[in-house]
Amino acid sequence: MSNSEATESAPKLKIWGLVKETYGTLFRDFMGFVQTIWLLVGLNVAFAIYQLTAGQEVMLKQMAEVQTSQDPAAFMSTFFTVFSIGIIITFVFMFLMGCVGVAVYRLVLLREKPSIIGFRIGRREVRTFGYLLAFMVLGFLLMLPVMIGMALLGGLFNAIASDTGAMSGVFHFAMMFIVFSLMIMISIRTVFVLPALAMDQQGGLWRRIGAAWRSARGNTFRMFLALVVSQLPIIFLNFVMMTVFAITGLQTIKKAVESGGDPNMMMETVGATEIIMGILMWLSMLLFWIMFAIAYRKLTAHDGDILQQPAEA
Repeated sequence: MSNSEATESAPKLKIWGLVKETYGTLFRDFMGFVQTIWLLVGLNVAFAIYQLTAGQEVMLKQMAEVQTSQDPAAFMSTFFTVFSIGIIITFVFMFLMGCVGVAVYRLVLLREKPSIIGFRIGRREVRTFGYLLAFMVLGFLLMLPVMIGMALLGGLFNAIASDTGAMSGVFHFAMMFIVFSLMIMISIRTVFVLPALAMDQQGGLWRRIGAAWRSARGNTFRMFLALVVSQLPIIFLNFVMMTVFAITGLQTIKKAVESGGDPNMMMETVGATEIIMGILMWLSMLLFWIMFAIAYRKLTAHDGDILQQPAEA
């Protein structure tokens, strides 16, 4: 089947139908999805508790020592230590996210049960992590000239219309909106690379990106709207949590000040909020993976028996 024929025969996704099927799949296989993320949710909770207890004490102690010594070398050493730990944690998190994503895609598309820890670690998962890194680099290289162009245009606009601060703000907002829209469009058009990797679809980086781009053609905006609608409950719950955190935090500080206590008492509220929002983040990611797995199945079913490829061990 040629590319043009495949594009013409590609179905048009129904936004509300895709959202309903996403939530239906989530509730139908809820325990399976819980099994895929239980370990990472546990690690998330443990890390949050560490940050608010021992991790915070260690950080405050190091910063106090730097301030006391007033040694630039000590400051730089502390900075690079914290920076290095942050980079390592980010890459480990990305790798585990890729592993869980593969497990979710295969659960939705192949009904493959997750392992006891929720995911597997093998060539498939390592390849997915490599692709995530490649996407980061490609995204940076793609957006770099755009950002430079925005800066140059912004400087030119400010030089021409230096007395119109409001118009300058509108211009910069319009530029950021264009960049953000481009990032969303490119992300949605290429996101099918990830379920394709999970399904062991053959091909290299550019072939997979090309196939993903063609498969999503004509449904980019539909998938974007479906993604937004499916995330609305999570957005609402996050808003509620932030509101509760703000109210509770202010009340805690007020009580601490009135009683001569320690305003840091609100750290318990911070910890509880961080843990709950972490769980909501994983639920949001689950919805993301499930929705695009379903869309991938619908939009690639007409283009060969991709879903019938044998699973690797």
